[in-house]
Amino acid sequence: MRRGNLRWVRQLLARKRTAKAFRGRQEATVLEAMGLTSKGLGTVQMGWDKGPAFSNGICRKLHAVLTLLIKWNRLQPTLVLLLVVGGTDIPALSQTARQELEAAIALWNQTYSHVALCRGVVEYGSIATGFERQRIFSEMVEPQNVWMLSGEVSQPETLRLQRASDYPELVQSEEYRVYVDQVRSFVDQASLWFLVEWELPNDICVQTLVIADVQRVLYNSILSEAFYIENRSLTCLHAEARNFLGYGWKVGEVIVELKAICDTDTGCLINCAHGCIAWTSIGVVERNRCSVISTQDCCILNYDIVVRGGLWVRIFGVPIGIGSTFSANGSCVSCCRCRSRVPTPVPVPRKT
Repeated sequence: MRRGNLRWVRQLLARKRTAKAFRGRQEATVLEAMGLTSKGLGTVQMGWDKGPAFSNGICRKLHAVLTLLIKWNRLQPTLVLLLVVGGTDIPALSQTARQELEAAIALWNQTYSHVALCRGVVEYGSIATGFERQRIFSEMVEPQNVWMLSGEVSQPETLRLQRASDYPELVQSEEYRVYVDQVRSFVDQASLWFLVEWELPNDICVQTLVIADVQRVLYNSILSEAFYIENRSLTCLHAEARNFLGYGWKVGEVIVELKAICDTDTGCLINCAHGCIAWTSIGVVERNRCSVISTQDCCILNYDIVVRGGLWVRIFGVPIGIGSTFSANGSCVSCCRCRSRVPTPVPVPRKT
């Protein structure tokens, strides 16, 4: 064999060895990032100690490495999902509380994964001392750690995660002090804490604390304060606001009803019966306006309702803060058929 050909063969073998070694290093990096080696555990702990900026770097690198390994068929996507999402066992929780937390995360990802994908629990521990309890409380009420779903829930494209620290007026308000007291009451009942990771659309990872006792999940700023809407069919409007914890328990409701009362003999309009109900247990009803007008044969109800969850403060009359909002405004119509005269045209209802 000629010397030039031999050199070419050696270069080819060297490139193959380099590629194999590179893939091996990438696989080791994945294991270390997941904390599955002693070196990896130290790296993850260092990330928690250094704070969000360091952890975000790990998240972006892990995402890139996982993409490469899946591309090379070294890891199956389902295996990656098991390792990254919910791969952490939580032996301290009862079966009931574990199922509640898993159901809340699954429901969130089904509803709002376009806002932030919840990747599950990455660390957990017990609250055994007063010092540990105070540390957890301080972490949870630190404004840069208070993340909530913000935007109009009836318009999914407006939703995003926001921090309380983005609004200094909110942090200095009486509303925030009340919120801090509410969180303290939950921490006083808690015996366990969990660190849950969220991936935002820009590949930045954030982490929030979940607190629980052995039997139930008590609080998380995202899962507890956010809600989604289920619509029910009524004359006008029936919307239920449901939370992610407690298997989607009801935390608010808007009911708008209208019924034209007609004479049993002539069928002509006698009266307009209506109702406008709005309530929430995790926020405030900011506006609930309903007005009814009657024509010769019909009742027309106009409604304008705003329900807010989360933390809000008014500055010069403008609401500023973080949290989910549900707005409903429009009109509905209910008519009679008066048999003693030609009926008038029925107005067209509107909804937004």
